[in-house]
Amino acid sequence: METSAISPRSLGAPTNFRSQRERGESVKINGGIDDHTVNLKVPPVGLWPLNREHGLQDISGNGNHGNGVGVSFTSGVYGEREGAAMFTDGSYVEFDLEVMMKTENSMTILAFVYPTGTAGPVVQILTEGRGVRFGQRDSSALFMSLDKGDGTRLADLSARHALTLNSWNFIGATYSFSSGAVQLWHGGLQVASTVAGRAELAVGGTVRVGFTDEVGGSFHGKVACVHMYDVGLNQEQIERAESKCTGGNIALGKTASLSSSWPGLPASLAVDGYTSSVVTPSGDCVHTDREADPWFKVDLGGNYPVGRVRIYGRGDCCGEHLTFPPPLSADNYASMRLKGNDTLDEFTLCFRLRTDAGVSGTIISYATSEQSNEILLYAINQQTTHHLFINSRYATKLDLGVLDGEWHHVCITWTSGRGLWNIYVDGQVKENGTRMVVGHRVPTNGIMVLGQDQDSLGGGFQKFQAYTGDLSGVNMWSKVLSPAEVNDVMAGCQQGDVIGWRLDEWQVGGAVQSSPYRCDDLLTTLQVNVGEHFDMTENPECGRTNNDLRLAEHGHVITIDCQEPIIGRYVTVQLVGRIDFLTLCEVEVFTATEARNSGWIPANPSWPIDSSGTPYFDGVRVFDAAKVFDENTTTFWNPINLPFMYDSWNIVLDMQQSYWLYKIRVIAPVEQTDLEEHHYPTSCELLVSNDVAEGDWSTVGTFSMSGRQTRAHGGFVAYSRYWKLLITSTESGFQPYIAEVQLYGNTGE
Repeated sequence: METSAISPRSLGAPTNFRSQRERGESVKINGGIDDHTVNLKVPPVGLWPLNREHGLQDISGNGNHGNGVGVSFTSGVYGEREGAAMFTDGSYVEFDLEVMMKTENSMTILAFVYPTGTAGPVVQILTEGRGVRFGQRDSSALFMSLDKGDGTRLADLSARHALTLNSWNFIGATYSFSSGAVQLWHGGLQVASTVAGRAELAVGGTVRVGFTDEVGGSFHGKVACVHMYDVGLNQEQIERAESKCTGGNIALGKTASLSSSWPGLPASLAVDGYTSSVVTPSGDCVHTDREADPWFKVDLGGNYPVGRVRIYGRGDCCGEHLTFPPPLSADNYASMRLKGNDTLDEFTLCFRLRTDAGVSGTIISYATSEQSNEILLYAINQQTTHHLFINSRYATKLDLGVLDGEWHHVCITWTSGRGLWNIYVDGQVKENGTRMVVGHRVPTNGIMVLGQDQDSLGGGFQKFQAYTGDLSGVNMWSKVLSPAEVNDVMAGCQQGDVIGWRLDEWQVGGAVQSSPYRCDDLLTTLQVNVGEHFDMTENPECGRTNNDLRLAEHGHVITIDCQEPIIGRYVTVQLVGRIDFLTLCEVEVFTATEARNSGWIPANPSWPIDSSGTPYFDGVRVFDAAKVFDENTTTFWNPINLPFMYDSWNIVLDMQQSYWLYKIRVIAPVEQTDLEEHHYPTSCELLVSNDVAEGDWSTVGTFSMSGRQTRAHGGFVAYSRYWKLLITSTESGFQPYIAEVQLYGNTGE
């Protein structure tokens, strides 16, 4: 018996991951609308994700951007934050299609919808009441109507029980001028069709999603990833288009975790589909504590052949930084004159520094005409400890722990009333005290100097008090920031109201140079592991970066390709051998492209060798398991003589040779009466066996569904000749009705 246990790298033969289709070459497609040679890479006329990142923008490159009324963003297809548009009474989005719109002869409309109401238009293209209407009616019916250019009706097509309420549905409508065919699609499967003939359609003006003034009112629910084409796509093209808005990112909306969580920045923000590279307190990126070997992990929910991981790091990095190079020099400094005319009874002064000198000089010095040491943080004679002065009053000797060559964030707070002061290092209070110059007020008309101690206003520098290293993000506020606000400043790039970090406002002397704050510094020594084990140390390495990393064009995006595909459920991104923060704005995971001959495997009625129950016989036909593989959705398997609420209905298959399988589609029959829906499966499992005779089965995937779902389920990879489909529950506990089971994979040859 030929089976294969899934080892982390056991993809066996199907490692040829390029195909004609991937390269955009023309290939023969059977069963499509026109059944002729087409190019699978058909560009859309318009592609609207309808999510937080892109708003109502067209990302096809054709500029067909939209405007909305009463539309808000909500959770998306994969649970991602603000990944879909919500429509209620009277809300809609309109897209101007004057650019590149040529759908008069053929067209395809695709969208994800989550209907919560009973009827309403999803997409319309109307001019003076004529055009194309595509949407929901009678709760679960999908419909499309097409008007000719002269205003007469070309086609009315509907598919009963195609939609599932309160669930995501991938739907489509196509018209092909060459064949005259009109088709409705759900989950990549055709659910209704008719031949209407050839005609030029009445389209133009605008596309509207949602409310219409016509009878039919408003669509209620969520819509995401609307795309339109000026050709009639076939089944394989529609299936591939399903991932058009995600790019095939299988980490989207999945469960994620961190080695430590920053307040208000949960791990889920790195898999929410929003690729902003700016850290904000409201949460666009995730952030760990400063710790040894910090990590991020995403649970894909099933085993996938992972081939690529794309990481969006921090891109803002708080602007540029100043470098004070060795050797020590009294000429190296940066200064700024403050232009205030008032005094402060409290302040917060923050900055970032990095030095590997092992010792330190003066980091920051603020002087006025009356006081040269108004604010001073320095190390005497290049020592490892620092000293803080306010108005020449000595506070304490400080071991800040910042001389290790890594970036650190430091904040000093002081208030006049009680003389209370704090020093924060990397978000934590390092030292504090009270009764520091109680009643004093700090003038705002002095000079701030970086890298030197002012013995007189703006001067008096001495070589032995100089600083070597980097400084950035110097900001000062006229208030005491709370601990939460200090953390927000460290995680983000907020600017102070007394001093806001702008490099062009600083006068630089000597050999001091300005440099971009390299965001890649934050992700050096980064390692990606992929595998089946929850414990990341047991999973193989996909790839890593190193200290010589030079990022590509976007500056904050790292793409790591596994040397060969790795089958796994858990993907880990970790800083290895460092004590640091891990900041990630998005992590995307992609499967390796499947082998050249992957596809939906032609079904064979002889595959079933065993099944539970007794096949129902109506006097004419036997409703046995062979009906599941006869490629006829009007026939179905109906096992009887088993208890109500039975949970182990199964079909055992001998596929007569071994296959790699990646997806499965379980299709219930179309309702003819109100009874069929009670027999729709709601959960199932797919198993493989090393020994059918011994009943040695192992589960490779579990799937949930509702209604007459037609979508394909993935998240597993397995290789075997012998398979078992196990139905564990149905809508009402009755025996399942299964019209077709479709399997996607290849032989590995």
